[in-house]
Amino acid sequence: MKNQLFHFHLGLVSLLLCILMLPAAVSAQDQEDPLRLVYVNTSGSEGQESYQAVRELLSGSDQIDLIRERNFLRSAREVGIDEEVLADWGRWPELVDNFAAAMWHSNVEGLLIHRVEDQGNQLYITVFGPRGWELTEVERSLDDGTLGEPAAVETLREAFSALVPEVRGFRREVSEGSISDEDFQIAKESDDSADVDQAESDELSPRDRALAGHRQRYGDMSRNIAIYAGALTGRRSMNMDQPDGSFSIYHRTGLMGFGARVDALITTIERDTAAFEASGVVGFSPFTTVFGERELSGRFMRFGAEGRYINARSANTRLRVIAGVETINVALEGNENYTGHGYLMGRIGGGVHHSVGRLLTVQADGLLLPVLLSSNSGGAYGTPEGLLGFGAEAAIHLNLFEPFLVGLFYNFSYIDQDYPDPDPSVITLPAESIDIFHQIMIGVGYRL
Repeated sequence: MKNQLFHFHLGLVSLLLCILMLPAAVSAQDQEDPLRLVYVNTSGSEGQESYQAVRELLSGSDQIDLIRERNFLRSAREVGIDEEVLADWGRWPELVDNFAAAMWHSNVEGLLIHRVEDQGNQLYITVFGPRGWELTEVERSLDDGTLGEPAAVETLREAFSALVPEVRGFRREVSEGSISDEDFQIAKESDDSADVDQAESDELSPRDRALAGHRQRYGDMSRNIAIYAGALTGRRSMNMDQPDGSFSIYHRTGLMGFGARVDALITTIERDTAAFEASGVVGFSPFTTVFGERELSGRFMRFGAEGRYINARSANTRLRVIAGVETINVALEGNENYTGHGYLMGRIGGGVHHSVGRLLTVQADGLLLPVLLSSNSGGAYGTPEGLLGFGAEAAIHLNLFEPFLVGLFYNFSYIDQDYPDPDPSVITLPAESIDIFHQIMIGVGYRL
């Protein structure tokens, strides 16, 4: 039964390759040639079991010409690709031409590098095309170092989906004569500057080279603290009224004060492609409001704290998942109509953080604001109901002067609440309030 399952999965691999190569049939005479592939294990005995599971599928397929690793390395060493380079993924982005030359001179169309991490529980297969580019990286969880046949087939499906179209186009260009041996000659460095560059490269440890390559692929996820402080401006608009129009309070006021925030990347996870961040914000603004003929002084205060899970999708783009809490308090000096609102809210949401080169980064988040506690004029209008608000945030960070920072931060909050059981001595019918805040902080800061 086990052999039958193996041959079934092997047939799936061959069928997948046939389907992917089929579109070249009308134009490429060699479209039926097997895919010339080399598969290298860089994790030694730790990765041997999962490596063998995939290799059995490859070696048993009549659509794949599996080149021996030692035969590939014999030619690859002449252009600077050896076992150490294959295991040092931080150097790969710098050696695209070398990989392309190694594959061309070995008559190889695809290179799969197999590595296992996380104490043998996580598999990564990196796929290189015939031009030396890294096309994709397939990730799989292992069970005590083992990879079942269905998982192995799915792994190859993902790898081939990226590799085969690249090979198909490469074959077409070769047959048309637009690619030749001259395109894969590695020039030898002979001037003094090249010698200096090589010496500097040799001084880097394998860890430093790996770190440089990782940052090129996923950006800098090192731990840091960014502190901002600056001017706060904005507007608060609150309407509170009854359905029959017999009672209403409108509070509109501009905000002009100061704000501060701290953003800290605490730790990284998932091979430094994800991280946990923490953030804290504070804002304060005095204001003056006129009710009737009376001028009242007041203050706006906001405090917030949140944690974020950050996932790097590329060197420039990170996705954000947010959970936190904040409080907003608007207070006026004593009067008979309205003395202010207070809210304690959760912050749940997500967004995206995108870098535009090294010059600046932009950020946009959408938020749900579940209201945990609230009050209005010290409870004069009864217990408010309405458990959900909405919010949005955006920011632009200018990084030109790192570690000195300049940031523009925008925050929007919308809170809708009902007062179904007001004090009849104050108002006789249920009421509703809608509270909207716009806040903008222009801050300067420093990254530690």
